[in-house]
Amino acid sequence: MLRFITKMFFITLLMCGVGACTSENARLGTMSAGLLSVTIDADDTVGMAGSEGSVIATGYEPATGSVSLTMTSHDGEYSHRWEDASQFQQGQFYIAGLYMLQAGSGNPLHEGFDRPAFSGKVDVQVDEGLHTDAVLKLSLANALVRVAYTETILSEFESVTASLHTPGGLYHAYPSDETRMLCLNPGLTEIILDITFTDGRSVTFAAYTGLDTREATLYDITVDCDATPLGPEITVETPAGTHSTLMSERFINAEAPLMRQSWTEGEVLYLPEGNTPSQPYSIEIESATPLSALMLSVLSRSLYEQGMPYETDLLHLTPAQADELRDLGLTYSLTATGGVIRFDGLLGNLVYLDEMSAMSSFSVMATSSDGRSSQPVSLFVRTSPVDIEVVKTYPVTMCIDIAHIEVRCDESGFMGHVEIETLSADGDWTKIEPLAIEPLEGGLYSLSFGVSEGSEPVSARILYCDEIRSTFTLYRTMPPFSIEVDPFATMAAVRIVSPDESLLETITSKARIYINGSEAPIYHSVPDSGILSVIGLAPSTAYEFKATLMSGVDNPEFSQAVTVVTEGTPQLPNADFEDRAEGAKYKNLPSGGRYSQTVVEIFNWQHFTTFDQEVPKQWANTNAKTFAMLSDNHNTWYMQPSVALTRRNVFSQSFAVELTSVAFDPHGKPIPDYTQSGTPYLDYSPIVPDISYRAAGKLFLGRYTFDPATVQESYVEGLEWNSRPASLNGYYCYYPVETDRSDCGLVTVEVLGVGEDGETVIASGSQRLTLAMSYTAFSVPLNYEKFGVKATRIKVMFSSSAHVGTIEEESARIRTVSNPVSATSVGGKLWIDNITLAY
Repeated sequence: MLRFITKMFFITLLMCGVGACTSENARLGTMSAGLLSVTIDADDTVGMAGSEGSVIATGYEPATGSVSLTMTSHDGEYSHRWEDASQFQQGQFYIAGLYMLQAGSGNPLHEGFDRPAFSGKVDVQVDEGLHTDAVLKLSLANALVRVAYTETILSEFESVTASLHTPGGLYHAYPSDETRMLCLNPGLTEIILDITFTDGRSVTFAAYTGLDTREATLYDITVDCDATPLGPEITVETPAGTHSTLMSERFINAEAPLMRQSWTEGEVLYLPEGNTPSQPYSIEIESATPLSALMLSVLSRSLYEQGMPYETDLLHLTPAQADELRDLGLTYSLTATGGVIRFDGLLGNLVYLDEMSAMSSFSVMATSSDGRSSQPVSLFVRTSPVDIEVVKTYPVTMCIDIAHIEVRCDESGFMGHVEIETLSADGDWTKIEPLAIEPLEGGLYSLSFGVSEGSEPVSARILYCDEIRSTFTLYRTMPPFSIEVDPFATMAAVRIVSPDESLLETITSKARIYINGSEAPIYHSVPDSGILSVIGLAPSTAYEFKATLMSGVDNPEFSQAVTVVTEGTPQLPNADFEDRAEGAKYKNLPSGGRYSQTVVEIFNWQHFTTFDQEVPKQWANTNAKTFAMLSDNHNTWYMQPSVALTRRNVFSQSFAVELTSVAFDPHGKPIPDYTQSGTPYLDYSPIVPDISYRAAGKLFLGRYTFDPATVQESYVEGLEWNSRPASLNGYYCYYPVETDRSDCGLVTVEVLGVGEDGETVIASGSQRLTLAMSYTAFSVPLNYEKFGVKATRIKVMFSSSAHVGTIEEESARIRTVSNPVSATSVGGKLWIDNITLAY
């Protein structure tokens, strides 16, 4: 075992970029810090697969200067990486807290003989005022393999060579005279045998698949041969199991797939990042029998980061895998018996990350349906970085927010790999995809890309394959636009007018409104219509409006100023219903039919009801319909007031209005006399006549007429109006009829104005007034979508039922309950009080 020891003492504040403290300050207790020592031990031993508890020493150790260390605080506030432990300073401090230490040497993906990789991690608690000794143990990150060939198999054939392969890796030949350990990436491992017979024939085939290896474990593999009547039987024995393959004459004589590459085997292609090669790089595959697999293995850190899988069977791709490979630039044309694979586009996506990962490899092996495999073909590519120069920048037009710059780059892959980052207000660099790249002459390119909104200069930088190549600053200019203002009573709508309609939405979303020289908060915005709303204005007051897109600058540019006067705040007439007019009035209206006092048919009993009601002044109602004085048969069964003022159930002051759904019939038939049938005698006539119509009690602004002869009604709704309220508010109670609990009261509002096509509704709203046993607030909001159309009329209607419509529609849908005692048929009741308009 090798002990690789480094002791280190750091000031965490210094590492975090906050500042440093002296050792004396820490000793005096002015900081919550402690000393940290770290011992890194590299363990060269591995366990023996299939032999639990057995270990052997490999003799491997990290190369001098190859151990890196990463230190990360558990709160995520701090992280740092040192490439070499010898860079650690001594005699300094860490801020107290919990950290994770990770160390490593080499990369298990870089497979080969005597190419060990080490890794390890440990959590460390640094305590204030104490010296912490942390031990970080490194163990081998590879799986190790040895292959032994028996004398039997070596004497049977001219040559036998095993090749070992892991996903993404190369095909590593293990000759019969090799004794070293092969370092592989842990995971599924395939063993391929290449056998040459004494008569010169040769076969290549997968002799063992699916060996699942683990790190820091040695796997001894034995290749043997037994003679059988049908031919030699090749056996591969691993700690996980054994697999045998019969070398029948049919198997030996089958033609193996053939692959021809366009490059010289073993050569290294040197390619600048982002470039495609100047000549084609492809592999042609031919097979006499259908192929069962065509495996592509890729070892490339930069392609892995772009989504490239370690290994792919090109003959059995899912649609998602095919799309992924196509996006990465790999093209192929394949059938069951062969085809071609083209690497040019894929190679154009290689990027230079660092020197350790500059080399990439691509390996292909074909296998036929009879089990024969081709010889693997590998391509090696070394990627180098490129240089980019910013030649010219142009000002950015606000609201368009497209930047234009010119750059120089001499590499052919520039257009596919250049990227832009801009610095956000919070100090983060954000990557932005270029909107357009146009090649110019002499290696120049014009780049157009979006930048964030704002008026301050934009710091930006160019990345090529994720590497910073240049930094620059972009300045802004404002596009032309003007404003129009539609003032309400306490708010105003501002419309943006842009000469370029395509910019309207963007300008609106960035516009800032100033009123009388001070910025006003935007209450509501409809960018696609160019509309902004501001609130907090006073009624009947003059204001100066102007707009800008700029903020955070000393001298912002403004649109031309517009002066307007806000609307007033009138209220509906008699909105508290305290002003009263005569309502339903009738002295001794017959109530129900005549009835006898006893069983003797002498009909000398009759009830009467007297009405002396009031209704709100300046409001229309439907009493002319439900309490028609020209009805054929005057009786409370056929005549019922639907609207009246009441003192009994009010929200404020003295009166509220009560609306009732009722049955009525201006042509009601005479009610038959009732003869008592026996004791106890009734004090009323129980006869309920057929009542033809039902109606909701309605109160509204306007005029109402009803013709009892034809049973026709006429509504003239609305009141002249010159302001636009934001909502209608008030208080209500509602009791539904017992036969229709789902019914409710209803309030509707319409504000009308005169537009280009004449009078039109510019705002409307309604609300269902559901069950409320005591007074409950309601509000009907009004939204105005027609810019600049002033109010000329307002409509307001309250109904005791939501089933409003024609007389026929209401009669069909409104429910009432007949009461022989009172000789009435009534439904739901709605009480309304204290109506106000909000602005």
